[in-house]
Amino acid sequence: MIRAAWDRRVDHPQKHLWPYLEAQPLAATQQVLVTRRKEKKARTAQVEIRFAKVTLKSPRRNPSLGSLSLWAVYVNEPHPPRGEQALSWMLLTTLKVHSAAKAIQVAEYYTVRFAIEVFHKVLKSGCRVEQRQLKSAQGLQRCLALDSLVACRILSLTMLGRTVPDLPCSVIFEDHEWQSLYCFIHQTSPPPHSPPSLNDVIRWIARLGGFLDRKGDGHPGPIVLWRGLQRLSDIALAWITFRR
Repeated sequence: MIRAAWDRRVDHPQKHLWPYLEAQPLAATQQVLVTRRKEKKARTAQVEIRFAKVTLKSPRRNPSLGSLSLWAVYVNEPHPPRGEQALSWMLLTTLKVHSAAKAIQVAEYYTVRFAIEVFHKVLKSGCRVEQRQLKSAQGLQRCLALDSLVACRILSLTMLGRTVPDLPCSVIFEDHEWQSLYCFIHQTSPPPHSPPSLNDVIRWIARLGGFLDRKGDGHPGPIVLWRGLQRLSDIALAWITFRR
């Protein structure tokens, strides 16, 4: 599945991709979460979904490529809030889309692209998987399997801290992790009896990784969490060692 960027020629009466999908009957309406951008806060968009099987014509400059038949799902926000750019996705997929439910599923697949991008960013920038100098494909696969577990944990912390920040941190962290972190951050010896919130612990970890935690800084990202978790590992190990 990909998102189309160009209004490709199609083998249909409307001649081009966008007019062809706009002419299709409304299949469903759905709420879609628009993720936070630099100056824009996250918001929920009310979108219309249309779908159809489509045949893309070959480019004029390279007619030998031939035509290509697949499915298109058009996700469009007809009435965006004032000052907001309308959400508009033209999704092309090899998945068979025969119903509104399937079209909604394709749209939902696309909404997780941000999480996938963050996952790969952690693998590349945090785990530095591209810099591994292993001599065999088997060794690289084993290394990638371990790095993927690390990336999944960091990704889950990034997302959970934004979606369920009030959960107790004990649902994710072991007692020795959050207790040692609390005492290190607050420069105190006895930890609290009840675990702090997940949001507090994630922000403390991010501060260990260089996050300034100012009023306008928003949520910590995966890179500062990656750095902070490395420091937390040493802090927790020292906590276990010296408390014995």
